[in-house]
Amino acid sequence: MPRAAMVKVPPCVCGVALSLLLSATARKSTAQVPLAKSPSDSLIRVGKDRSLSIDLGTFPTVEPYLAADPSNAAHLVAGVAVITKPDVSERSCAALTSFDGGRTWTRHDFPAKECLDPWVVIRPDGSAVLALISRSELLVFRSSDGGTTWSDRPISFGEHHDHGTLAIDTTRGSFGGSVYVVSQQIVRDTGDLERFAAFVARSTDAGATFGEPTRVTSR
Repeated sequence: MPRAAMVKVPPCVCGVALSLLLSATARKSTAQVPLAKSPSDSLIRVGKDRSLSIDLGTFPTVEPYLAADPSNAAHLVAGVAVITKPDVSERSCAALTSFDGGRTWTRHDFPAKECLDPWVVIRPDGSAVLALISRSELLVFRSSDGGTTWSDRPISFGEHHDHGTLAIDTTRGSFGGSVYVVSQQIVRDTGDLERFAAFVARSTDAGATFGEPTRVTSR
């Protein structure tokens, strides 16, 4: 189980921040704030529902997560956990990719046992990054061609993780383009006690590599 220098955040700080947020929200709700008009290319357009068949027989898929390409609305990538035994004792994970707005899909299965929490993002250049939990191990896979093929060897962040997620900085600031992997991880503190830590690691090369992670715990 990992040991790391951890930043301690007093619980009172969270309470004060939440109170300020709720107070600001209440003040805004009573003010007449005109809504800004959105450009037509930023609107979400809902299309026709389509069933997605990926040749799984009667086995269900669970925990789906869908990402859309910010540069190409027809490019979609989904991550799903797949039940592989009728008694629900085994699960794998798969990526589903479409380049025609969801009309047709291709499927890629990952070599991950007892898989949960698939999460995917698509970068502005069309490349995709997918995170999943395999037997508590946090793994990240990368696809330079938008989901057609995926890396054979994932990046591993060790065990004792739960609910792995991904995010991309789409701003033009100094961290623009960065990919972040975030999870909850059980760690041991200097007193050898188990703690729940917020785990964060950043990639500056589209998910090919990640820097040293940061773990944050509360008292």
